[in-house]
Formats: sequence, structure tokens, C-alpha cells
Amino acid sequence: MTEFLSLWRSPLDQVALYESQMLGRRQVRCSIGQDEDFSAMTIFNYTKYVDSAGGDPNAALTNMFAAMAPGPYATGGTAFIQQRALSRNMLASSTGFSVPDQSNLIGSGGGGSLVGSPPPNDFHHFVIDFSGGTIFLSCTGSYTGGGIHFRGLSFKAAMPVPSTNDTCIYAATDSCRAVNCVFTDIPTAFYALGDNCTLEQCTITYDTKDGATAIVIAAAGCGIFGPAEIDQRPQGGANPGPADCTAVSLEGAEQTVIADVHLTDWNIGVDFAQLGGAMDTEIRNCEIQCWQSALNISVPSAMPNQIAGVKVTSCMLAKSTQSTDQSAIVLIDPDGGIGQLSDITLLDCTVFSGAASANAQYGLEIVGGTNVKILGGTYSNNGSVGGAGIAITGACGDIQILGANLQPSYPWAGSVPGSNLNFQQYGLLVTAAPVGTVIVKGCDLTGYDRLLGQQPVNVTVPVAQGLFVENCPGYNDSNTALNLLTPPTSPTAAATCSTPYFGPSVVAFSNPTPVYLTVFGQTVALSFGVIYLPSPYDEISFAAAPSSFSWSGK
Repeated sequence: MTEFLSLWRSPLDQVALYESQMLGRRQVRCSIGQDEDFSAMTIFNYTKYVDSAGGDPNAALTNMFAAMAPGPYATGGTAFIQQRALSRNMLASSTGFSVPDQSNLIGSGGGGSLVGSPPPNDFHHFVIDFSGGTIFLSCTGSYTGGGIHFRGLSFKAAMPVPSTNDTCIYAATDSCRAVNCVFTDIPTAFYALGDNCTLEQCTITYDTKDGATAIVIAAAGCGIFGPAEIDQRPQGGANPGPADCTAVSLEGAEQTVIADVHLTDWNIGVDFAQLGGAMDTEIRNCEIQCWQSALNISVPSAMPNQIAGVKVTSCMLAKSTQSTDQSAIVLIDPDGGIGQLSDITLLDCTVFSGAASANAQYGLEIVGGTNVKILGGTYSNNGSVGGAGIAITGACGDIQILGANLQPSYPWAGSVPGSNLNFQQYGLLVTAAPVGTVIVKGCDLTGYDRLLGQQPVNVTVPVAQGLFVENCPGYNDSNTALNLLTPPTSPTAAATCSTPYFGPSVVAFSNPTPVYLTVFGQTVALSFGVIYLPSPYDEISFAAAPSSFSWSGK
């Protein structure tokens, strides 16, 4: 055909056509086999190592990591893990497979359990035989700033799992990261013992042994970033899941960030109490729905390390729908060491029970601590018999509760709006006298029916100082009659009268002749008067009872 075209095309056309044909012949044409060797580019083909080891994935991983180990010309590299089902499981050990520094392990696709189908249809890059206290991938030893990355990989524990002390990724070097990974039925998916280690956009599902902890953070600058799903099978129902499991344990961690994560159906969502101590923790934009407590900000008495600088922002914290546990959804407890827990802030959080709670379950319980700030948010729909939105049950001080919604019910607590309407008995419950100042200001305490035994504020112990409730609808606007309308003849304050009240108050009286009264430390004789007492601890007394008297809370 070329000869015929050349009859009517110019000589230049013929030259151009010839050159294009020669260029085409010079192009390299090849196919890439699954055992191709790319090590010259520091790209390591995992399948090549599996096949060269006779299908033994354990030997393959050992040989591949040996090839990636630091040498005279290269350090680490990229290991490419294909979507290829292996004939045998991986074997974890007490030391694990040692991952070289500056390594990237990248899966060619996703993985995990196929929803709605039996297990044979699942796919995981690595199915791991744990033997109790064992590790699969170990990141230890010398490191550089680039760190070690795991991307797009899926891990699963072979059944049965013998122990809760088994770990998939042991991150003991700095800057170790798991990104877009899936962990299925592994007791501890990620153990961060090196600084700046992170779990990013990962999925964790768990359904095996009781008492596991999915993620441990025990270093500085570590984080869990979403969107991410971290869940276990619910403990309730006809086929209950494992009990006493924790999603995240902070153990001596500093500058931890947990953001944009959904934690559901664990016994405890984020736990500060397993080994104690955490500084500067930031939890933001998370939904944590747990069987016992979404946040357990507690210092264990056996290891009283300090917890300080916990900032929880724009989170939804709830009790699981099937839960029968009566623990507080958020617990702040220094276990007797008041100086060991300080600077705790919950900003714009929603705290409620998703389960029917005919008990004394609290939304937030403050057992102790100092400098605790509750700013905005909703604390509602908790236990209907003795339950409260916020409860102060131990010695604490410097507590600020500002602008919070403490109404008795929360219409959005159920799966269908209005389907689960608990009416917590108290908005604020105080069962222990604070040792410092507790300020409750601008909170919504409306909706409580006193005829049904509900109270916006219930203080069950004498409080001689420190508790102030101001500008709270449902409490300060109720014109509560104080001291049973009986004029006090000895120094008495609103907080210490027979009907204790913890806001400002007004005393009005009259008498045909002047009576002596003492107020603000001054004694005067008056036949009538209206006296504003700005503090619930301002004392007033009459030398003789006036003929007309009223005392109202404001």
C-alpha cells in the first residue's frame, strides 16, 4: 500500500511515512509478569518473593525485608502487595517481621470482609496466625524522618485468636503511619510507641475475645485521623459481641489528636486509665457511642500519673442503644488525687443515652479535678431515676458550666427522631461539696416537672461555699420560695437556708415598727425594705421576726 500511496504523494510524504514506521519498530513491546523484578528501582514485588519461596508467605516476607534492608546503595523502598490470595497464613512471633526503615508497603487494592456474604468471600492481604503475645509487623531500631508507611493493606487474624496481647503493627519508631488500611478481628491493630505515629482513614472491626484494646498510643505527637470507622460487634442482643474492649487507650501520651472518627459499640471509647497519664489531648468532631463510657478521663490509683490539657470539641458522645450499663457517658475522675487531673474542656459536645435508661446513669460525671470547663453543648436524655445531665459527685474545684443545654430529654437520641425520649431526673446533680468554685451560668434548665420529682438543680449535701447558678432559665426564673417563708433570726444565706438555693435572691419585709437586721456585715433598723443578695452565700438575719416576710430565689 505504501508503494501505491507514493505514486501520488510528494517525496517528503514518503520520507515522513518511512520514518514513522521505523520509529514504531524501535518501540519496546513487553508484558509485565507477576514475578517481575523491579528491585533496581527499589520497588519490591512481593509475589516474586512468594513464588521464589515455593509459596511460603512467611519466608517471602522475611526475604523481601532482607532485600529492602539498609545497604550501601539504598535504604528501604516500596513493597508492592498484589490482590492475590495466599495459600497459607502468616505466622506472628514474639518479635514480629522486622520492617526496614523508610519502607512503604502498598496494597494494590482494598480488602476486608464482604458484607452480607460468608467468610470465604472475604479478601485480606495478610491473614495472621497469632499465638499469644505476638507481633506481626515490627517497626523498631534506627529510623530516619521519613518513617515507615503502610497503605491500602488489609489484615485479619486467623481464628481463633488465643490472646488479647497480639499486635498487628508495633510502631516503636517515629513517623510510622497506617493509611487506608483495614484491620479485622485483631486484638491490637496499632501500637504507637514512637513519636508522630498515626492511623489515617483506616477501618477497624472486631468480634473475638473479651478485654482487647484496638489502638494504644503511648508516645508524643501521635494521632488517629478520619474519616475512619472503628467498631466492634455490639455486646447486647441475641448474639452478643466481646465485652470489656477499648477502642483507644492513651498511656503516657502527649499531644495526641483524634479527629473525624466514628467509634461504636466498644465498652470504652477513649480510655485514659489503663496505664494512666496523658498531656494535651485533642479530640474533635468524633462520634463515640459505647456500652460503658465514651470517654473515661480517669487516673488509676495504682499509677497516679497526671492528666491535663484534654480538649474535646464538637463531639457526639452517647450510650449504645442496647446498653444496660449505668456508668457515666463521660467520666472525669482523678481517683482521689485532685491535683492529678486538670484543664479539661468539653466544647459544644452532645452527650446523651441512646438506650432506655430507667436508672441513675449520668451524662457527665465529675468526681474531681480542677479547671474543668463545659462550654455549650447538650447533656440530656440520661437516667430517668436519679440520672442527670451533669453530676458532681466528688471534691472538685474551678468548674465552669456555661451555656449548656440541660433539658430533661433529647428528641434525636433514637434512630427515629423522638423514638427514645428518656427524661433525666436532674439537669445538675451535686452529691459532694466542691472544694473550689463551681459556676453554672446561662444554661437551659427548662422542662423539669417538679410534681414528678424532676428538678433542674438538686444538691443533696450542705454546700457552704463555691456553687453559683446564675441566669439559667428553669431555675433562676422560678421565684423559688426560700427558708419556707420564715425570717431567719441567725445569720443565714440562700445556700444554707432550709430550702437551699444557689443563685441571687431577694428579701422583702415590713413591720409596724423598725426591726434590726444584719446584712452585708452591717446592722440597721428598718420598718420595711427590699434587699437584693447577689451571692447565695450573702447572709442576713433579723433580731426579731418582721410581721411580713418573703425570700425568693432569682
